[in-house]
Amino acid sequence: MRARLLFIAPVIAGAAFLGACSDDGSSSDSTDRAAYLKALEASNITFANEDEAVAVGEQACADLKAGKSVLEVAQNIEGKDAGQGAIIVGAATGSFCRDQIGMNLPELSTIPGLPG
Repeated sequence: MRARLLFIAPVIAGAAFLGACSDDGSSSDSTDRAAYLKALEASNITFANEDEAVAVGEQACADLKAGKSVLEVAQNIEGKDAGQGAIIVGAATGSFCRDQIGMNLPELSTIPGLPG
């Protein structure tokens, strides 16, 4: 369960950071794309090209909107480990699907060491 906490923290932090980058919640697509790519670059997460990176982020958003959990989405990003997946999901939610920030997260009471 401790691994779950370490896994979720980057998702929440990434989404909160990128969500705050937009002053009024209505940034342009190019700004969202740039912020997402910058977050991946800062975390040393690479893809073959920017379009592939964006497609993975957009798919993560589609999966979240379809009801998959953050953990499930992050763990199933092809070619990335769970930690990298968490960063990708956090960056994607902050840039491409802000409506999914905080959605499909496990209850804090199920994570040892956190108040419920």
